[in-house]
Amino acid sequence: GMISYGRSNNHRSSIATNKGTIELAGDSDSNIGMAALNGGEIRNDDGTIKVLGKGKNKATIYTDRTSSATLNGGNYFISGESSSGIYNQGSTNFGANNKIFASNGATGIYSSGGLVDGSHGVDIEVDDGDSEEKGLAVYGENGTDIKLQKSKINVKKGAAGVAAFGTNSKIDLNGATLKYSGSGYAAYATGGGKIDLSNSRIELRGKIGGAS
Repeated sequence: GMISYGRSNNHRSSIATNKGTIELAGDSDSNIGMAALNGGEIRNDDGTIKVLGKGKNKATIYTDRTSSATLNGGNYFISGESSSGIYNQGSTNFGANNKIFASNGATGIYSSGGLVDGSHGVDIEVDDGDSEEKGLAVYGENGTDIKLQKSKINVKKGAAGVAAFGTNSKIDLNGATLKYSGSGYAAYATGGGKIDLSNSRIELRGKIGGAS
């Protein structure tokens, strides 16, 4: 994949930008499409990033706690157990026209601490219909702040729709549409996590609970 590492001597972050297609199709673990490390910054400008194959612990976009991603439109395809379309620990900012497609146990957006600003709305589709592994659309923990107002989320046969774990972890789905089929919850918050579903539309299919 593509890596932006660290700040240069003039204290500006190094920036890596993708405007084309990045595709990692091998079956090895820990493949990453674009990574921002040690104060780096990555940008995706209407590019397509695919991290497929059979491996685990993969991501199309990865930021560590000191780094950031700016996603000005694009398509993100992720497949595999314990993998994430967006794996955020720093800050990830979505512009308009971003779509995440997750399958085979992958999660659309995973954030541990930090900020995910998708307030323009992000399309997230999770399809685990043919998979033994089950993922979810959004998983937030460790005090993360995830803004996904007006987003369109569709989870087919996933473990859950969205989940917020732990004190100060917040997911804002104000005005969003959340469709869920599976055997878990469409929205699940525990340990002090909060999910704002005001003005949202939830559609449930199958044997499931609504919000917990």
